[in-house]
Amino acid sequence: MLKNKIVKDRKTMLSPEKRIALDLAWKYAEAGLNVGIDLVRISFLNDLKKEKNRLIKQGNLKKGNILNWEKATISTAKQLFNLKAKKDGLLPSSTSLKGRRNLTRKPVTPKRRR
Repeated sequence: MLKNKIVKDRKTMLSPEKRIALDLAWKYAEAGLNVGIDLVRISFLNDLKKEKNRLIKQGNLKKGNILNWEKATISTAKQLFNLKAKKDGLLPSSTSLKGRRNLTRKPVTPKRRR
């Protein structure tokens, strides 16, 4: 269910090589919750490398797309991991503190020109 939501959110993840990336990311997002994300990251990157080489041999992945493919997979894995962790109650719902600056501050009035 959660995996399908991500696929719908990221319409870019629908080509076959990206589908593989998503499945890989999902596998490790689930494993990361059980083992801890650091242990999983190493095997995730190794599997990613194997998968990448396989796709290159097949000719599905062109040289220019490799880096983007890797980046997309890794960011998807992080996204899935966070979503799953929130769903299972292991992470607080809001992980970003960016929007929590002083909200009571008055808007700055522009200085008058003389």
